[in-house]
Amino acid sequence: MSKGIFESWIFDHEQYAKASDALVDEIERAIEGGAPFVFPVLGDSRCGKSALLKDIETLFANRLSASGHKKVIYVPMPAAASNEALATRIIQTIIGDIQVKGKISEILDQASKAMTRSGTVVILVDESNHLVERRSTSRAQTKDNRRTADWFKELGDLFGISVVIAGLSHVSRIYTDNDQLANRGLTGVTLLPYSWGVEHDRRQFQDTLTAGLVHLKENGWDIQVEYDRIVQVIYYGGGGYIGKAMDFLARIEVIGRKQKCLDSALLTRAYQDKYQIGSHGNPVDFKGFDTVLLQRAHKDAIARASRNGGRGN
Repeated sequence: MSKGIFESWIFDHEQYAKASDALVDEIERAIEGGAPFVFPVLGDSRCGKSALLKDIETLFANRLSASGHKKVIYVPMPAAASNEALATRIIQTIIGDIQVKGKISEILDQASKAMTRSGTVVILVDESNHLVERRSTSRAQTKDNRRTADWFKELGDLFGISVVIAGLSHVSRIYTDNDQLANRGLTGVTLLPYSWGVEHDRRQFQDTLTAGLVHLKENGWDIQVEYDRIVQVIYYGGGGYIGKAMDFLARIEVIGRKQKCLDSALLTRAYQDKYQIGSHGNPVDFKGFDTVLLQRAHKDAIARASRNGGRGN
């Protein structure tokens, strides 16, 4: 199956650039022998966290240790969200698909040693929110949370390994229960949706999506809907998240790959595939958009992020 034209295409925008620059600087310092760190990358689902971490992994792919292993490794959180599962995934990322056995403490120790032997300097842990329980109280005092925080602290203190933890906003609670880790940790970055009501934000979103549409056109697409109209429809669906917008364009490319014609019918189908049609109907059929309507979509996106990352289930 052929790759989509957006699969390796970077949706560069201000928030992405700032987050990438900050993270690259810290990783460079760690590789050069600087103090290990913990760096959170926070944001709602599909805001672009995974894309950022994968791009960072690619950027440092040629930075190898004396043993020939990558100094920076990307580790997606396994479905069985636990310290044991994460440690097992780390071992398998470095060594290969081997069977890992032992008590939790033993597996954590095996992972630490595997990283030390391979010369790992930084691990990029994606979807790490699954390791941190969401609670309605301000503190995250659970056994698993404390064990996670203690292990990350140990990785830095004993092995000089830095940890980037990407996930929903409640990941920051891992600091709450461990003052020593909090003192070692950085504030990190949070990827937020761009606000249509703020001119600078609106321009960032428009310019990024227009670049994506130009990318379609450069790959032989006939775009029959006005660019501004497409951008507004995509903004209305995702509320200003570039990651969600990227998914939308990727969906357009997948379902329209044969005809390579972006018309109203294809835009409608893509919207129905990605978003539920609300009481106001399909936005592709709207006569027009105003700032109030689009800003409402932005507020809804912020509210969803708050529900997903803040209080308990």
